[in-house]
Amino acid sequence: MLHLPVRLYLSHFHYGSLPEGMVSLLQTMAKYSLGVYLMHPFFYDLMRYNLGINPMEYPPLLSVPVCAMILYVISFIITAILSQIPGLRK
Repeated sequence: MLHLPVRLYLSHFHYGSLPEGMVSLLQTMAKYSLGVYLMHPFFYDLMRYNLGINPMEYPPLLSVPVCAMILYVISFIITAILSQIPGLRK
């Protein structure tokens, strides 16, 4: 749900006002956003039930952002790898 306000906020930006590296990063993140959205519950369950890492056992101020970032990075990497397989992009 957080992506909607961020998307609305960024839609009012002109890409010319952002550094080129930031534009490239945002475009890459947007390209894989659906895959990240679909993959993150799988990795959350894997982390929680198979690896025994429960973010609710730690202080939320630290565990929620750290776990969210870890889940995003893992989901992003796997989605990027899967997108390179021929025939999956149809």
